[in-house]
Amino acid sequence: MRLTGYVLRRLAQSIVVLLLVTMIVFTMLHELPGGTARAVLGERATNTSIEEFNEEHALDKPLPVQY
Repeated sequence: MRLTGYVLRRLAQSIVVLLLVTMIVFTMLHELPGGTARAVLGERATNTSIEEFNEEHALDKPLPVQY
């Protein structure tokens, strides 16, 4: 009985931590100078390649959809 309660508490804590970590990483990626596409494609990326990258990875969608 005590083991079940412990496991459930730890599972709930793990879910909260996982959710917070994904939100922090998501926010940090959106705060990159030039955006995620510029960070991945590099400084010499053209506007066309950035638009294609954003469309391919759904970065042109609203934030809840991206998350």
